[in-house]
Amino acid sequence: MSEEKKATEPQPGSAGRPAAEEDTVDAPMIAVLGFVAAILAFVVILGLMVLFGKMEQAERERKYVNQPSAGLTKLQAGQRALLAEYGYVDQAKGIVRIPIEDAMERVTKEYEALQKKP
Repeated sequence: MSEEKKATEPQPGSAGRPAAEEDTVDAPMIAVLGFVAAILAFVVILGLMVLFGKMEQAERERKYVNQPSAGLTKLQAGQRALLAEYGYVDQAKGIVRIPIEDAMERVTKEYEALQKKP
C-alpha cells in the first residue's frame, strides 16, 4: 500500500504536481511532414488538372476537328473533279478548262521557250 501512495504523492521539486509522462511530441517534424504533404497534394492536384485538360482537348479533336463535315467533303470532291477534267468554263465565249497537270506542263514549256530566246 505504501507503493501506491508513493506514485500519487508529489515528487520533490515538482511544485506539488504528480509525476507525468514526458512530452515526446516532435513539433518541428510534424510541421515538416505537414508541409511535405501539402506540397505533394498540390502537385498531384495540378498534375490531374493538366491530365484532364489534355484528355479533354484530345476528345474535342477526335469529335470535331478530325471529322470534316459532309458538305465540305462533297465540295472538295467536286473541286478536285473540276481540276482533273476537261470542260467548258464558258462555252459561248470559248473558254475551256484543262486538267491542272496539263496546265502546269504547258506553263513550264512556255517558260522554257521564253528562256531559250536570245
